[in-house]
Amino acid sequence: LPLLGGLTKTDMWMASARYFLGFTGSLLGAIGLWLVYQSEVNKLMGVIGGGIMAGNIKKYFIASAGFLGAYGILGGLIVTKAGFFPASVINNDTFLALFSVPVQLFRAALAVGLMWSMWHIADVFNMEKATAQMRAVESIMHEKNQAQEYLKIAPVILMATDNIQRVTMINKRGCEVLGYPENEIIGKNWVDSFVPPEVRDEVKRGLMQKSLGGQLKSADYLESPVQTKDGRKRTIAWNRTAITETGQIIGILSTGEDITETGRLHAAQ
Repeated sequence: LPLLGGLTKTDMWMASARYFLGFTGSLLGAIGLWLVYQSEVNKLMGVIGGGIMAGNIKKYFIASAGFLGAYGILGGLIVTKAGFFPASVINNDTFLALFSVPVQLFRAALAVGLMWSMWHIADVFNMEKATAQMRAVESIMHEKNQAQEYLKIAPVILMATDNIQRVTMINKRGCEVLGYPENEIIGKNWVDSFVPPEVRDEVKRGLMQKSLGGQLKSADYLESPVQTKDGRKRTIAWNRTAITETGQIIGILSTGEDITETGRLHAAQ
């Protein structure tokens, strides 16, 4: 920091801080803003597209860099008058004498302009974030739709039930075998609604014992009858696996194949 006659003066400290910190910091900040624009321009164009918006975002970056650089000049070089150069020549008093307006008013105007331009830049980055979130949602929805298509065309029954045997998901093949539309199956208790009355208690006990005992393993195999909407009984070969959360069974995912005709053929032979 500048010293005069070996003594440090308050006004010299204040002026030196503006010269070395305020002026250089503002100029570096202005350069940094422009470099950010140059490095992010392709990404920003992908978010806002071309045309007027593209021109506006460039304008806001240029304005921000200009306001910050100008503030650095007026705030870093125009200082309180001091007994050393350049503060003895370029200072608040000479600025007032030259322009008849205090430098503080110009600084305030530049600060407002900087805030205005940065506000618009922040809006663009918020738009970028919102766009990224929207694309993530679209990707998830696309994957979900693909999964739904796979469920529809699967040649076997695909079904999920919760821990009290309510149906939470069933595919097209399952609806065809049962003879019900999907909306008449989802939410129904599987055992009470689609298992023949004479074996319901047995099926319930088996599910309860395996669920409580944690015995339901991957690819657990079971052959059991179902009752269709028109009262017919079909034999389904099930492969079941537990759906767990934090170590607890919260449901069952099942794949089933209608083996009614196969069983009849074996019986005939």
